[in-house]
Amino acid sequence: MASRHYIVLFWAICFANALSAQEVPPGGIDTIRPPTSIIEPAQNEPQEKFVEDNIESKLVYGGVDSQIYDHKLNVFHLYGDAYVDYEDKKLRADYIILDLANDYADARKMPFQPYGKKPTFFDGQKEYQYNRLKYDFKNEKGIVFDAVMSEGEFIIHGERTKFVTAENNPYSDDDTGYNANSLITTCTADHPHFGFRAKKLKVVPEKVAVMGPSNLEVGGIPTPLWIPFGFYPLTEGKSSGFIFPQDYEFNSRNKGFGLRGLGWYFPINDYVHLRLTADVYTRGSFAVYANTAYKKKYKYNGSVNFSYDRTIFEDVESAESIIQQGFSLRLSHRQEPQAHPFVDVGGSINIVGNNNISRIANDAQSVLTQTFTSNFYYRHNMPGTPFSFSVGLDHNQNTQTGRVNITLPDFKLNMNTIFPFERKNKGSNEEKWYELISLDYDMRFKSFVTTGDSILFTQEMYDNIKTGMNHEVKLAMSTRVLKYFNIVPRANYDETWVLNTIEQTIGVDTSGNDIVESRNLTGFDRFYRYSAGVSLNTQIFGTKNFQKGWLRGIRHTMKPDIGYAFAPDLRSVFVDTLMYGDNQIEAYTRFEEGPFNTPSFTDLQSQITYRLNNILEIKHFSKRDSTEKKFKIFDNLTINGSYNFAADSLKWSPVSLNHTSRFFKGITTIRTSWTFDPYIQEGTRSINKTTWSEQGKLVRLDRATLRLTNRFKMQQIRELFSGKELSSRDDDPTANRPDQERPTGNQGPPQPGRNSNNSAEKMISFMELFDNININHEILYTITSRDGITEGRMATHSLSFTGLLPLTDNWNVRIGNLGYDFAKNGLTYPDVTFTRKLHCWNMSFSWTPLRDSYSFFIGVSSSNLSFLRYNYGRNNVDGLFNNIRY
Repeated sequence: MASRHYIVLFWAICFANALSAQEVPPGGIDTIRPPTSIIEPAQNEPQEKFVEDNIESKLVYGGVDSQIYDHKLNVFHLYGDAYVDYEDKKLRADYIILDLANDYADARKMPFQPYGKKPTFFDGQKEYQYNRLKYDFKNEKGIVFDAVMSEGEFIIHGERTKFVTAENNPYSDDDTGYNANSLITTCTADHPHFGFRAKKLKVVPEKVAVMGPSNLEVGGIPTPLWIPFGFYPLTEGKSSGFIFPQDYEFNSRNKGFGLRGLGWYFPINDYVHLRLTADVYTRGSFAVYANTAYKKKYKYNGSVNFSYDRTIFEDVESAESIIQQGFSLRLSHRQEPQAHPFVDVGGSINIVGNNNISRIANDAQSVLTQTFTSNFYYRHNMPGTPFSFSVGLDHNQNTQTGRVNITLPDFKLNMNTIFPFERKNKGSNEEKWYELISLDYDMRFKSFVTTGDSILFTQEMYDNIKTGMNHEVKLAMSTRVLKYFNIVPRANYDETWVLNTIEQTIGVDTSGNDIVESRNLTGFDRFYRYSAGVSLNTQIFGTKNFQKGWLRGIRHTMKPDIGYAFAPDLRSVFVDTLMYGDNQIEAYTRFEEGPFNTPSFTDLQSQITYRLNNILEIKHFSKRDSTEKKFKIFDNLTINGSYNFAADSLKWSPVSLNHTSRFFKGITTIRTSWTFDPYIQEGTRSINKTTWSEQGKLVRLDRATLRLTNRFKMQQIRELFSGKELSSRDDDPTANRPDQERPTGNQGPPQPGRNSNNSAEKMISFMELFDNININHEILYTITSRDGITEGRMATHSLSFTGLLPLTDNWNVRIGNLGYDFAKNGLTYPDVTFTRKLHCWNMSFSWTPLRDSYSFFIGVSSSNLSFLRYNYGRNNVDGLFNNIRY
């Protein structure tokens, strides 16, 4: 038995000597751990060593766990957070074999631990991960196995990769990586959900990746889709390139097969980029888009978007082609506040021709928007003077009526209020009455045209342009009398110059009847208006306080204003009359539809005006926080009217009453407007008989509107009615952190406020899903009176929802519009989109039932590979039951 033990010991010693004497093959492949006789003890701190023998720069290396040196092969084995640093290149791994004789490092996962950390290589700011790397520090070449490289938005998985620096690369002036059997993708998962598999791939860091024939893989499974070659820009920032179609569409009824969104991207410079795209269909319809965005830091930013479409429809009955054309121009520019101290340029332009946006889009905002406005300006404050001026463009249009109003140019010169008789060095002397006289002057020059959206920018539109200039001078003085009253005398003069007027004459139609004919005249003309008056106003406060109860105080503020106004008779000067037919009288002014609209000229005015504004607010005690709070019952309640001494009849004007109240922190607004007439009505006109003399009433109700508006987010409702429910959860540290996981399992007996089964807690968590849902509720009720009969009508009663509903972290529901009009008994154009995040993919389904259109989309979320998508659906022109046209 003893001899056996000696034999085993002998062979063990021989085997150990053989292991210690064997040479490691070049490349350091799978070097076996040295025998225990030469293993150095593990150190608590890594031992840094510097080598300067064969390489030009210092090589710093070490390992946290242990460092083992094979003195025969001149090889270091570095274990546990091992590192090797050479110039700006850093190597980190669980296990590194450093061959000092051949100047290379072999980095791997920890032996016998296949699930350890992947080795990481840092080259400047770039970071690479892989399963194994061999790097030659002297020649700066390396071979990587299972590399994962990040280049811009792209992630490259290389089965085997060779790195060659520019100094050692005879074929290129850049550092280059050569990959075999690589996968290029934008998915960040360890096992990418999709990518292009290429046998050969060349990567020039921060410039470009070039590959030969590649096959699209989805979920690791090859697809029939092949690309003969590929160029993928890796530069930081923007680069020009082809834009793949965003959608492949087939309209069976009209357009045919089409490509949507194909084009080219131009990064013009660091401040401006341009995107040109088009929609092209096989049956002749097309649309083109030009989108430009620009920005200069601390100066300005903006965008210009233009679209033009030509859509061909086929008439079902006649089989004739119907062509519809339209365009849209959207421009916005914003100057940064610090760009210039007294010059400001900016605004927006939003012009739509022939209902372009509604025809080519289906979302609720595009379809339901009927009014578009523009306001672009250049302003100059003219420092050192009381003047400022602006030059701009103003535009508004209604796509429902087709009416477009354009003002260009719109020049305004404004003077701040000055006191021309004020002494410069008056010191402490008392102000003289004439020093209180103020002067205002405003001038405006503009060219204005009203036209239809179908003839925008045609010669017919240019022929209808009206040009004029308006001057307005105001004199006023404000002083206090009898301590509590303000008296304000004033005088106004207004004069307008125009270059376009009209002339009306009596003509005869084909039936021999008299008709009124109008023709445009060109030439200088002017009209003027002036008035004077004086007003007396004050404020009256009434307050009542209570010591106990919910109501703690009432405050009523009244602001009475009584005045006298005088205006001369200008109707006889600027209003002409025509008599035709059966003694019909037509009154008109030659300045109708001018650049400043149709002016109004009145008979002699010598009238007393009155106005009373009321504000009513209460103070109440809040038990929630034991404080007194204020609340307005009426934001305003205004009554006004006048009595004209110079009128031959109907001296009393109708009495107007307007009221506004806001409740629930501005969520609910109630506005009412009432008009009362002191005269009897016959038909649709008031006659010179007062209601007091005929009916014993001061006034009669003529008309009224009552509007109730509720606009809020669900979050506001939750906060408004939270009260005790929220305060009872203050002791729960996770109550205000819905993203934090609640404890699960056996947590002991339930504690107050921490019970995961608490129904109130679940209710609040469920309601938080609706925080971003906007609710719009509107009721408009109108009242009219005719021949003593008063009628009321519900003109509008609608309820609509918009916003985003996050069902989960990955599921969202976007509500473009979802509502119901109770007055019309119909839906208000529902527009709903469901979206699902699929890691590196996005999926959505959109539905607009009133247009009988829908779409299903699934595609890669990366903008660089946006052509990897599938979009199926039906546009509004294909809806078989689409009888509604917007």
